[in-house]
Amino acid sequence: MRLKIMLLPEKSFFSLPINYQYQMSSSVYRIFQRGSESVAEWLHNSGFQDDKGRKLKLFNFSYLNFNRYELEGKRIIGSGETYFLFSAPIETNLVKIFVSGVLKEPQFELFFNENSVKFLISSIEVQDNHIQDNIINYKTIAPVSVSIQKIEDGKKKIKYLAPSENIFASQIEKNLLKKYKLIKGKEYSEKINISVQENTAKSKLISIKEGKNGNIKVKGYMCKLKIEASPEMQKIAYYCGIGEKNSLGFGMIERINKN
Repeated sequence: MRLKIMLLPEKSFFSLPINYQYQMSSSVYRIFQRGSESVAEWLHNSGFQDDKGRKLKLFNFSYLNFNRYELEGKRIIGSGETYFLFSAPIETNLVKIFVSGVLKEPQFELFFNENSVKFLISSIEVQDNHIQDNIINYKTIAPVSVSIQKIEDGKKKIKYLAPSENIFASQIEKNLLKKYKLIKGKEYSEKINISVQENTAKSKLISIKEGKNGNIKVKGYMCKLKIEASPEMQKIAYYCGIGEKNSLGFGMIERINKN
């Protein structure tokens, strides 16, 4: 299920840095905590795990969408009603817990070193897209990040992949197969194929703050792509997001209208 979260700023104008995804993720976790402290702790510490113990959160959110804004250097000056999208497969029960947290305390606050930006959650709208097709064209509304680990000088290093690399699409496919098995409890047995329109790809280098390692730069791409798969798998992609770091605001996609 996908939700549109409407936000009313506490002040007429607000200012936040252009890199705010980590703070968004933290605020989403606080909402989970208000809905269920035990679930929030479980999500933060472990979450869903595949056969190899790799962790996935299985929820996704978008950038903030501002009514009015302008850029001043590396800051966003915004005003008026704002919104973001939150989504998770209905099977995970995370949407129910998220909504429960909003109802208990309808606040959304982004904490930065120098200040915080406060919003009132004014409404929640269901944004379900009834998916029944086997071939769907999408566009990213948050950068999709795909990486592999490489050994250089005896050390593990992360290499972020570009859409021009053949392995980019195949890594997204593998990631979706893993998500499908976690949610459905079985292997996916039908056709899946992802093709990226390379000429639409635009890279984004985003600074986030995670754990004790300080600022981390994550590379992702905005692009258009086509997914050929069953409607069940299409829903996994739509509600979980594609690629990695979905719970940090990466990989959200939106269907491109046929018209």
